[in-house]
Amino acid sequence: MKNIGIIIIAIIAGFIVIGNIGSILVLAITLGALYFTFKQYLKAEDKNGKIIWGIIGIIILIAAISNLPAFIGLAAMVLLYYLYKNYEEEKAEKRSKEDPFKKFEREWEELSKK
Repeated sequence: MKNIGIIIIAIIAGFIVIGNIGSILVLAITLGALYFTFKQYLKAEDKNGKIIWGIIGIIILIAAISNLPAFIGLAAMVLLYYLYKNYEEEKAEKRSKEDPFKKFEREWEELSKK
């Protein structure tokens, strides 16, 4: 029953990511533009250049912050990542469990040698 709930949550998170992929791309573009603007701000030598690049940077920062669907999509991506990691750990845990009878037989052989 637990696995069915996790699968349903993963499917819903996947649909959220797919639905917000455009917003996530726009967020990536605005963050790239913000980085470029910051670099140009640092390169500007005169006061007017710094003011212009600062204003442009603030406008781009506001555009990036106001992109709420992208943040929801990123949160869904993080949720999918953690669900996948936990699923892989569970599979590895199930594989690593040994048959208890084999362990008993090994220990019995060790005890019978002494």
